[in-house]
Amino acid sequence: MKEKRKIGIVAFLCIFMIFFVGSCSKKKNKIIKQKEVFVVVKDLFGFYGFVTPEDKKISPKEGIYVYQGAMPFSEGMAGVKIGDKWGFVNKKLDLVIPSKFDDVCSFSEGLARVSVDGNWWGFVNKKGKLVIPAVYKDAMSFKNGLAVVQKDGSCGMINQKGEVVVPFDYSYIENWETDNMIRVESQGKWGLLDGKTGNPITPLEYDDISSFYEDLSCVKKGRFHGYIDKKGKTVIQLVYDETKVFSEGYGAVKKDGLWGFIGKDGLTKIPFEYENVGSFSEGLAAVQKDGKVGFVNKIGNLSIPAKYEPMKDNFGTYYPCFSEGLAAVQKDGKIGYIDKSGNAVIPFSFTDAGNFHDGIAKACKGFHKWGIINKSGETIVNFEHADIILYEEIGLIIADDVMEMTIFNFNGTKLSKHDKVVGLSCPDSSNVRYDIGGFSDQIDRNWKEIEKNVYGE
Repeated sequence: MKEKRKIGIVAFLCIFMIFFVGSCSKKKNKIIKQKEVFVVVKDLFGFYGFVTPEDKKISPKEGIYVYQGAMPFSEGMAGVKIGDKWGFVNKKLDLVIPSKFDDVCSFSEGLARVSVDGNWWGFVNKKGKLVIPAVYKDAMSFKNGLAVVQKDGSCGMINQKGEVVVPFDYSYIENWETDNMIRVESQGKWGLLDGKTGNPITPLEYDDISSFYEDLSCVKKGRFHGYIDKKGKTVIQLVYDETKVFSEGYGAVKKDGLWGFIGKDGLTKIPFEYENVGSFSEGLAAVQKDGKVGFVNKIGNLSIPAKYEPMKDNFGTYYPCFSEGLAAVQKDGKIGYIDKSGNAVIPFSFTDAGNFHDGIAKACKGFHKWGIINKSGETIVNFEHADIILYEEIGLIIADDVMEMTIFNFNGTKLSKHDKVVGLSCPDSSNVRYDIGGFSDQIDRNWKEIEKNVYGE
């Protein structure tokens, strides 16, 4: 199984959302929905505790820093480490499941993975009862009533009764919760199973299968690429050198060394004449020709001339997209923002910049000097942070300064500062649970679930 266990000695923030509260920004003339949160903090001696973003103590009366480890809340429960064993607390921080496990993971669909004797995994319910025995060498959380487990070097799936639904015939299984499908691999070949029954949808015949976007998945067989639908039917023949996922009804495909776009009917919509392309967003897609980047519309016209430079990050070349009417583009080594008419609306003064969300975007000046701007180019959070992460779902900004992190709301108001922030979660909704510091094992394309978050020794 390719699920990695990354365990680190780090401090972290666990955002615990309980209910919406409204805050109004006069400058933006809009209401930003924000949620009350609990923050898990760590002191210099390696102990963890809970506070609010405004630093109000809510930990047990013994003191703020009382745990040797802690995890994000999920379904109203959070794993905590007391001594060398793990248990679970509820929203009131009552220890409702005693600390007796070697390792634990977050609750999902009423069950949590727990490790017994350091090597074997099973599942407990919210009363702490071991309802599925710890007989598996590895395990993942339940999704749609099924969980991936590993036994004797192979992977299968069980239901919440512990019954085997998918036999132990695979070397890798990935449960695509949002698509109600299961991706499986054996001897280098990939296929799909039904996410509820475990019945095959496709044979094990592909060299790669992507996640579904707009109900289509990119597949590869040999050197050729095409698309299948959720029934496993080939809807666009495998005749292309390369494919990208569909966006706004258009799929980017490469043929004879050049990129173009096709529709879901497989017909060419934009000719094959570009060195590379991005995805459609707000009716426009970035395209590269003669080493320069511009934007085409959906009838193939070059709406914004190809005069900008390709941008690169640690993962390679990437292409800009429009968000809230603006796109970050690069010219003469500097990044600025243009509108859909190609007008420069925010000056080319940044070394890096992100997309706009709720009227703000992260941007960088110089070397790792990140800040936040609004759509007028005004500074909302000063350019003085090593990194910044936006959480538009909850209206919070996390500014990372290596040894400490600061929490802001979307108006740029500082809420608090802590030693370190590396994770956050939403216990009452499965749509927001994150890991910031690289300690999550698996997260789906909608950021809906982290498969494993373990903090502390």
